Amino acid sequence: MRKHDLGEGFAARVRMGRLDDDDPQLVSACVAAGDDNRARGLLTRWSERRGVDDETRLRLAWEALCAGAYPLVLRLLAPLVDTDHPEALALIGESMVLAGAPLEGAERLRRATELDPSLARAWDFLGVVMAKRKAWGEAELPLRRAAELGPEGPERHRNLAMLLLDAGRGAEAVAPAERAVAMLEVDDSSLGLLARAYQAAGDGAWATLAAWAADYYTEQHLHRAALGGVAGALPGNVPPPPDLFRPSFGRFKRRLEEIAAGL
Repeated sequence: MRKHDLGEGFAARVRMGRLDDDDPQLVSACVAAGDDNRARGLLTRWSERRGVDDETRLRLAWEALCAGAYPLVLRLLAPLVDTDHPEALALIGESMVLAGAPLEGAERLRRATELDPSLARAWDFLGVVMAKRKAWGEAELPLRRAAELGPEGPERHRNLAMLLLDAGRGAEAVAPAERAVAMLEVDDSSLGLLARAYQAAGDGAWATLAAWAADYYTEQHLHRAALGGVAGALPGNVPPPPDLFRPSFGRFKRRLEEIAAGL
């Protein structure tokens, strides 16, 4: 669920020494510091308390989700389930999917979006679950809704692009793949996805540039090799000559800048 930053973890441990056990922020500090065992102990005690307000329950359930304490998500949010609280249902749905019960989790996520159609994260998670089951028709609407509601979320555009590629609709995958690359920190994974989208759309020239750029970041030649295996030969599995690569890469970077400017 999260990546630990050393500086953030150190700061969180400092906060841990200053917070009381009755302060919900202590749970957040434990999770940020990577001390999941202590976080789970605190969360267990919070789940047994009465009179905890809804906002605190939701915040603690999110921390439980981040700590991988999926059963505690349901225990913390049990009082909200009977009231059909959409955010609670969305968190429970995510926890059930991550705990290995995707169909049950999808039901909760679907109900959450019915109650509150503005829950972009719930739409996205539901779409990903359906895509993993190769239920393309059931996955597309949630992923499109997630991208529309949260255009600032590059992962949502990437998820939509991956769905369209897997469904054999490569031409439609180009736009969300471009948006994802323009918004994400450039890496070989996002560039490789974009190369696949260009190739599937029949745009071999841009596919080549994207694949070259992806290989530039990894210092390997896997992306061009993969594309070459999909549809005909691309440049050989050797680094392109500097006099060819540098201007080509420059054109590709300008293309990404054009995409970013249009967002």
